[in-house]
Amino acid sequence: MEEQDKSLQVSQLSLEIVISRLPKTLKDCINEFKTEEQRLIALSAITALAGSLMPDVQIRYADKIEYPFLYLLISMPPASGKGSLNLLHKLIEGINVKMRMENEDAMMAYKREVKAIEDLKDKSIPLPKAPRQPLHLIPGNTTSSKLNEQLAENDGIIGSLILETETDGLTMMLSNKMGEANSVLFRKAFHHEFDSQLRKRKGEHLIISRPKLSIIVSGTPVHIKGLFKGNEDGLFSRFMIVSGNSPLEWMDVRPTKGEVSLDEKFKGYGKNYTALFDHFKDRRLEVMFSEFQWDKINSIGEDYMLQAVEEAGEYASSIGKRHAGMICRVAAIFTAIRHFESDSTSETLYCSGGDFESAIWLVDQSFNNSLAVFKTLKGKKSKGISKKEDFFKKLPDSFSLSEVDCLMSDLKVKRRTASRYILQLREEGRLECIGYPRYRKVAS
Repeated sequence: MEEQDKSLQVSQLSLEIVISRLPKTLKDCINEFKTEEQRLIALSAITALAGSLMPDVQIRYADKIEYPFLYLLISMPPASGKGSLNLLHKLIEGINVKMRMENEDAMMAYKREVKAIEDLKDKSIPLPKAPRQPLHLIPGNTTSSKLNEQLAENDGIIGSLILETETDGLTMMLSNKMGEANSVLFRKAFHHEFDSQLRKRKGEHLIISRPKLSIIVSGTPVHIKGLFKGNEDGLFSRFMIVSGNSPLEWMDVRPTKGEVSLDEKFKGYGKNYTALFDHFKDRRLEVMFSEFQWDKINSIGEDYMLQAVEEAGEYASSIGKRHAGMICRVAAIFTAIRHFESDSTSETLYCSGGDFESAIWLVDQSFNNSLAVFKTLKGKKSKGISKKEDFFKKLPDSFSLSEVDCLMSDLKVKRRTASRYILQLREEGRLECIGYPRYRKVAS
């Protein structure tokens, strides 16, 4: 097992450091984008897309088997680079073309077999069952019935992906008369929970034993609000969130001499993602975490939950809980891609320190964005009781973090939480740094 890399803590990471440490399969695509907003969007979206190609990469989380499938929501103002998501279709185009051709061949063979039996006019010969028609990419603007059907077709074979550059298609799925049913299905699918549907018209009983679904959708903040019924809807807490502002800056639009278009580049990168899909489609792997990493996940999860309740109330606690699980999913994606790149045959993978810290950094961004968006949704708005004021009152006039260990123990506050309180108090002008790592209370 690789030694835990403690050379860089999460607080020292930045977008560019995280990108530089990524597996090459991800990094090559992300480096085609120039602005910070585009690169952050690409990092999150391409990671989620790659996870959708790993149907049997497993993680044991809270004594349950989970898979690295993510829901990702990109909430950005107009002209902020969301349109670059269209290039992601190029990465999976080869996969979907190949699957459609295989489906057509299987259906033609089935019809020939049925016709041959029918020509015999012997009713004692049973007709064959129609072949499955799996498809990786599912349109966001699809009916509830068709969504159930496709998830049932994919079940146990491949993962599913909904990739929409505009929220409108997904909004219609969640707002029509079947919207509640779709919301329930999405909530269940995030946890790979069993679902079934009995169709009266066709007499079919569709069974989705272990759904594996990724969702990548983008829109403006106004559109995002229409996607969820309110902040009491548990669906929101299952999404990673990328949000931000786009600087009003014109970019040079002239084509680069001697360079092929981004469309062609991403079509070329698509060969790597087809190979990634082929590598994982019939391969069961398990990603393992060290005791140090599990301790970190538990500590972060507790802090996430506490912060969510303090800032946004009881209904926000699920955001904290689910983001802790997302750390494992993101880290598993990075780890599994390295398995692919090294052409490993191992069935048990260990997450490296670098990939683990990168995953925490990415999920940290999402967690803070989620709380901000959560507060804009309809529904009850309240705040829990914060320990920050007690923490501040009991701080000495001048101190360093290492000197407040007893205080943290008395208040049952972890170092990560104490660091967050100190950052907030500095932003409020109530603490000042007098030479790292020493701080001083500011006289009121």
